[in-house]
Amino acid sequence: MRWRNDGKYVFQILHKYVEVYPSYSAILIFGLIQILDWKSINTLVSKIDKWTSKGSLIFITAFSKKDASYIKYKKEWNEVGKNSFSDNDANYRTFLETNEIPNLFKKYNLIYHWEGLGAKHQLWKQSS
Repeated sequence: MRWRNDGKYVFQILHKYVEVYPSYSAILIFGLIQILDWKSINTLVSKIDKWTSKGSLIFITAFSKKDASYIKYKKEWNEVGKNSFSDNDANYRTFLETNEIPNLFKKYNLIYHWEGLGAKHQLWKQSS
């Protein structure tokens, strides 16, 4: 899937499948930040400010510079921002610094924060 640089496509897709309410009690951001450029990440943060209210929860996962793919994208793609790379075909990979998520969402109360690498993904083949 291709993501437009301005982030509008991401939000069009979101609201195609998710009914718009005055505010959401919880928002999950899994696998999204790392495929956006910084302009779109900042747009996402401002949209979340509008979509949430006091007591709302935000769950976030993102890639950090500790991810093994950081070196690959740094070498193979063009740098378009801080730790952000593009293949010039509207594909992005953005890697966050340590504590960057709490800094992006500093107006929110932090309940839990963990940074690290999870277990390596395994590709399993079905036995015949």
